[in-house]
Amino acid sequence: MPKRDKHIESYKKKDGKTYYRYKTYLGLDPLTGKRVFAGKAGFTSYNDAKVSYDKARAAGVTGSVSQKKTFGEVYKLWLEAHKLQVKPSTIKNQTNMARVHILPYFGDADISKIKPIKYQQWVVEIAKNYVAYRSVISLFNRIYDYGVSLGACDKLKNPFLVASIPSVRRDKRMDNYYSREELEEFLEAADKASHKYYIYFRLLALTGLRRSEALALNWSDVTPEAISVNKTLTSVGVQTPKTRRSNRIVPIDKTMYDLLQELKRPDVDAVFSTRIGTHYSITEPQHWIDRIYRKNSQLRRITIHGFRHTFASLMSGASLTDVQLIMGHSSADMTIGTYTHQTDGSVNRIREQVKKLETDL
Repeated sequence: MPKRDKHIESYKKKDGKTYYRYKTYLGLDPLTGKRVFAGKAGFTSYNDAKVSYDKARAAGVTGSVSQKKTFGEVYKLWLEAHKLQVKPSTIKNQTNMARVHILPYFGDADISKIKPIKYQQWVVEIAKNYVAYRSVISLFNRIYDYGVSLGACDKLKNPFLVASIPSVRRDKRMDNYYSREELEEFLEAADKASHKYYIYFRLLALTGLRRSEALALNWSDVTPEAISVNKTLTSVGVQTPKTRRSNRIVPIDKTMYDLLQELKRPDVDAVFSTRIGTHYSITEPQHWIDRIYRKNSQLRRITIHGFRHTFASLMSGASLTDVQLIMGHSSADMTIGTYTHQTDGSVNRIREQVKKLETDL
């Protein structure tokens, strides 16, 4: 009598009949690195169990075991690889985007079998409720494409290829900036609320700095005539700017320099610093501006980013090229053509405009 395979065993059910089953290790899953086993029970004869067992062993991991992967599993693999390529702040934003807008819908779904109708319904819902919906759709596609590279799904079956992406029209706010007179009124109110608030918002309005760039400033970045912008504050700390144009020299007037000096504290590097000497969080200025508006209901409200727009509107005597170079705006590429760096002339022309605004601000 031939020797029986030790991986196949007999067992009895409640009906008293004898059945056969097997379980065997096949190897490591190439996508997840996890140990893969094959097993099956309910065979009425040893020979039937042996035939199934031999087929599973011959097919190995790729043949015997289904390579079904959920969208969530592929996302985790993509995230681990993506972390090596981008900044932590980008990872945090994309992780939150996936957690809130993608994984609740597709996390448990077989990535190779996501139905176009389900995808289309999701796209419409996202477009209705999230302004940056195209960023979410783009993130879905990047994860799906990664799944294609792993062999977990078919590129031609990406539901994006047959979906209709809505073009949701949202009216852009055209008055998100202050005139000089409105700025004077706001800064007066800010100074009454807190001298620090006054200095911060004056800096934004007369330099075009982004909220995050102003919060990231150290004293080594400040001279009597200019500020060196070379970093930005994010939700995960201070980082270098994303684009080359964000590194720039921004002129300041004497009044601005003197005001900044009032914030200086012994052994503290951050210009705008907390009580313990650290940089403020990126959300702190929103609390400042909310407090100013609550105490001064007569003020017309603009966003914090609106002070950057205010700077651009106040620089009417400088060329668009000069303003965009000083602001470090990426869209300057479309305007300045062959310019590759900020010129001394740009700084000087902007400085002259700032000097004209020095009085009463």
